[in-house]
Amino acid sequence: MALIRVSDYVQINAERAPTKELSVVALTSPVSRREWRAHHGVQDIRNTHEDPESFYVQTRPQDSETFFRIQEWMTGIQNELDKSWATLGEVYGRFAQLSQLGLTIRRVRSNLQDLAATPNDIDFVPLRARFKAADADLLKLLVQPLYGDSPAIGLRELIQNAVDAVRELDELLLQRNQVRADIDLPKLEAEVVASVESSDGKYSVFVRDSGIGMTPEVITEYFLTAGASFRRSDEWRKCFESSDGQSKVLRAGRFGIGVLAAFLLGDVVEVTTRHIDAEHGIQFSASIETDLVELTKCSCPVGTTIRVFISRETADGLSRNWAKWENNHDKYDTDWYCNAYPSVKRFANGRELRNKYAFSTINNEMHGWRRVDHEDFNGIFWTYSDAPNLICNGIVIPRGGVYLGRKWFVESANLYILDNNGKLPLTLDRSDLTDYKVSFEDELGRDIARDLCARVLTNCPEQLSSIADGRRKIKDFRVPQFNRLNTPWFFTTNELGLQHPSLLWDLKINSILSISIHKFPKDSPVLSAPLVPKVAYDIAFNDQTLAACDRWVRDVVDLDRFNQTDEEPAGNNVLEYYPRFGTRLLLPSKLRERYDDGKIPRTLWNLRTIEWSKNGWELVAVGNCQAPTFAFAEFAAERRPMHRTDAIGETYLHPTLEKRPQSPLIAEWLDVFRRGGVPLNPALRRRDLKDAYVRLGEYLSFLAAESK
Repeated sequence: MALIRVSDYVQINAERAPTKELSVVALTSPVSRREWRAHHGVQDIRNTHEDPESFYVQTRPQDSETFFRIQEWMTGIQNELDKSWATLGEVYGRFAQLSQLGLTIRRVRSNLQDLAATPNDIDFVPLRARFKAADADLLKLLVQPLYGDSPAIGLRELIQNAVDAVRELDELLLQRNQVRADIDLPKLEAEVVASVESSDGKYSVFVRDSGIGMTPEVITEYFLTAGASFRRSDEWRKCFESSDGQSKVLRAGRFGIGVLAAFLLGDVVEVTTRHIDAEHGIQFSASIETDLVELTKCSCPVGTTIRVFISRETADGLSRNWAKWENNHDKYDTDWYCNAYPSVKRFANGRELRNKYAFSTINNEMHGWRRVDHEDFNGIFWTYSDAPNLICNGIVIPRGGVYLGRKWFVESANLYILDNNGKLPLTLDRSDLTDYKVSFEDELGRDIARDLCARVLTNCPEQLSSIADGRRKIKDFRVPQFNRLNTPWFFTTNELGLQHPSLLWDLKINSILSISIHKFPKDSPVLSAPLVPKVAYDIAFNDQTLAACDRWVRDVVDLDRFNQTDEEPAGNNVLEYYPRFGTRLLLPSKLRERYDDGKIPRTLWNLRTIEWSKNGWELVAVGNCQAPTFAFAEFAAERRPMHRTDAIGETYLHPTLEKRPQSPLIAEWLDVFRRGGVPLNPALRRRDLKDAYVRLGEYLSFLAAESK
């Protein structure tokens, strides 16, 4: 639809008004005669102009009416391009697979400006000049639907544009072998200062920066035009892109929002700016209803100051001192910026609002963060330390995050993305990702998996003598990859590993003993007895809900379940994916009654055999059960069930395991360790896994530095 609208609008040449028809039909309408003259005033339309993102219209109007009519066409075509590009280009153009939906042409140029500049070449004087009439309508159309009632987003946009301006100035000075001290810059508390101020009962937001400043052309063609990003223009690219098209500066802004951001805060904006190469500054004032914006010269230092007049309610909201950063920002929360440089300071009536985070990204490195490289980005950093879930170029993406759980079965880390070229798929309001499957998911997952293996080598328990001893030490053995997940570990008499059929099979395990007991007894002789060889012990540390217990029981009694899916197991679901002879379950009698009532399919539950009942417990067997390795009867005699979901299960494994697809996490584990488990004994660990220590050398050094 956008292509049809634009192509129809562009058909303004003389062929649309053939002169032969005038020999048959006379034009009586003055409107028709005006349109006819305007079409014949267009001599040529071509896209061979030096600006590859534009097409050029060669005109020769015979009078001022024709001149202004063709000028209206140019304005209308540009407006159609702006709206179409803002819709297609901004929303879909970032995705490689949808890039064809974007427009390659974004500007219309003509020789009308040349004619106006050299009036001696024409017989009339073209004096009319106006703000693009449709632009104000476009602003009103876009503000509320795209960004809602959120003054903080408006301030964030102004701050990030200011930060970009500082970075651009730094790059330009680097190219010119100059330093900031050589430039007439404002004296500010930081490179960018945002403040809420009041005077005589009027409230304002100021955003002041010591950046590169704006030229009149940048103001009129980009800042005042929604959807037109100067950072996508040929002029910007010549200065700030390398020969291979890569941006030399980190850009927080992306979508060409410009003045639109200010109107999220208030109805009137005042701008004072001076470009680094200008002798004087420019200032202007405008509202969203303004048709003509008058630019006047002024004296000011290099940089930009934007003032927006706001309501008292907005001023009070933006002045709050936020004590705690939350994933979902309040509409007045302005703590969005996380970089140490360019520095940003926020003030409310002279009182500084401290930023919670100030990360250093000097030379595209971050101290204390792991780094992942990917061709689309300048750096991908991750940590499990205190940080927002997702940061892009210093700006918090409050609802964003990369989910690794379904494929890698690890907890997602906090990410900082250096994205010079705007590849991260952000929503238009930059509050979230448009797609949680990102191009660097495998690189990130692999690095986190290797870090996990290094933590196992460094911190796993040295000896486990009993179930009680194992529960205590495994509970203390924490890795950030599983902070909020059920423990995925199993342990044997001499090894520890992740619960997965491939790893259990590698260790030739005969059975798995799963224990989920509320208020784990500290003085149980049965749980303090020595561990049994060839048994893998699985202890749940989080109290099971009744529904979770139902699922677990259903999974372990369904002995054929492992043949029904190719999905990868994680945690306690491992029993679903391993061929089993049978299962023996110690359950509270009340839980067995629940299953008798149909909470488990009768086709499964009817296969059970009740071996005995005592002291509130029942021992249920399903399938071909071997002699138990766990003293069920003795444990039942020690204590009654303390909770209705207390359960102990011993599952007897088949000695053969068909080769199954491995999850990426397990593939990394086996690639590093070349075995199913890690020896608990430190000396054996060093001897048997010496190659793993070499493969993980970088990760082990990082952990050693982290612990200091």
